[in-house]
Amino acid sequence: MFYSRAQIAETAQSRVRADSVGLRQAIADQQAAGTDLAKTAATTDAAYAQTVQRINDAIVLLNIGLVLAAMTLGFVYKREDLTDRQGEHPSIKPLRKRMQVLEREALGHAHAARVAMSSAATEAGRINHLLESHPLRDWQAKQDRLQSVIVQFRGENARVRGLDPANVIAFAQPSRIVFPEVDENEDLRRPTELDRLLQDLSQVEAEFARVAAYAIPTGAPSTT
Repeated sequence: MFYSRAQIAETAQSRVRADSVGLRQAIADQQAAGTDLAKTAATTDAAYAQTVQRINDAIVLLNIGLVLAAMTLGFVYKREDLTDRQGEHPSIKPLRKRMQVLEREALGHAHAARVAMSSAATEAGRINHLLESHPLRDWQAKQDRLQSVIVQFRGENARVRGLDPANVIAFAQPSRIVFPEVDENEDLRRPTELDRLLQDLSQVEAEFARVAAYAIPTGAPSTT
């Protein structure tokens, strides 16, 4: 556009100079040609046509510049409009709501998965603790403590009823719990499927961590 305006101005100045020179030349030619004015008119028309052609070229370039400027402005406006939610496509709004619902569901499932994995890990820890505690060790002492529970129970039962345990005939008979003979040094048998379940739990935890890194949203509120 700047080039076209400069060219128009340059052409106009050139035309003024040419007209001034042409006027002086026309006066001289008229004096030299006498009554032969056709030759002078033809020369003047040719110069005028060339000047008009140069101006037309500049105007064409100016119009092309204006069209390109309008296209650029239209593109910039359209790009800004795409980022404006006021001018978004009508189908985007329900899709955005659906995405929010799915995000909340994903957070709920993730919370449930974490709770389940934590519970499984807790139970596995209890099993391992029981296996390592050697519950059969000092088995005879444990039998004696269990036998004493019967006497304590009889006394509490009689007092609740307002009776003297010594006057209760049923309590006069000694009672003894018969326990099986066991090897105090024998450890509990480890379940054969426990190791496989612990391995599966470890794989599930690793897979959950991998998926949660990109599939679980961080900004949506949880329903749980």
